[in-house]
Formats: sequence, structure tokens, C-alpha cells
Amino acid sequence: MLRLSLVVVLLVGGMLGCSNPESNTNTNSSPTTRKAPPTGLDPLPESLQNPSSWDELNAKIQTQCETETQNVHNVNRCVGKYRSLYCEHQGGEWTTFQNGCMDRCDVLKDPGASKACTDDEPFGCECGQQHCWDGLTCVSNP
Repeated sequence: MLRLSLVVVLLVGGMLGCSNPESNTNTNSSPTTRKAPPTGLDPLPESLQNPSSWDELNAKIQTQCETETQNVHNVNRCVGKYRSLYCEHQGGEWTTFQNGCMDRCDVLKDPGASKACTDDEPFGCECGQQHCWDGLTCVSNP
């Protein structure tokens, strides 16, 4: 059981590391415009609404999924489902990226930050042209 718990922690922690931007706050001094979500989405559970940071969102998703499911494999699928749904509610599309830079606003603000991007192909929130992911939502490019 301990080994299984350690594998889950490493797996989920690794996924968070791939999709967790260096900066979770938008430090751009100019006003940003939030991208509107499409209509007809499944509603987000109340517990997942209005997180203050990417870390808080992931903790809320983990708690929600542990409540809803009975085994590790279902928890991992549940986490993916809610990350995708949250992204869509922020006006983005959950997709696989070519590298760890994804559609991150901090990389657009500081092109030197791209040197720290991983070579893996992580999932993340694609915000479309003229928008980027600030850690919690799709906003206008800096």
C-alpha cells in the first residue's frame, strides 16, 4: 500500500511539475482581458471554482477526485477530467504540447525563460492566438 501511495504521489507530482508555470500570477502592469469560455460546458463543481493559485486548484481537484472515486486509476482519470474542464471554463483547450513551455504567459514575457522548458510533451491549456495561460486563466498576451 505504501509503495502504491508513493507511486501516486510521484505520478501526480510529476504531472503538476510539467504543467505548473514558474509564475502563477499575472505580473503584467497593463490590463489583461480574460478569454470567454464556450457555451454548453459541463458545470464545474462548486469546490473547484475561484482558486487563488495553480497549487490551490490542484489541491482542490485532488480532494474532489478522492471524494468521487475509489481507486488510484480512477483518481488519475478524474484529475485529468477536471483539469481539462477547468481549462475549458477559462476559455482554453486542454491539449498536448511539444514541450514544457506550453502556452505560458511567463515565457512570452521573458523569452529567456524558455531555456528552462522541458523536452517532454505535457498536457496543458492552449489559449489560442493572442492569449496565453497565466496559471489560472487565459488572458491577453503580454
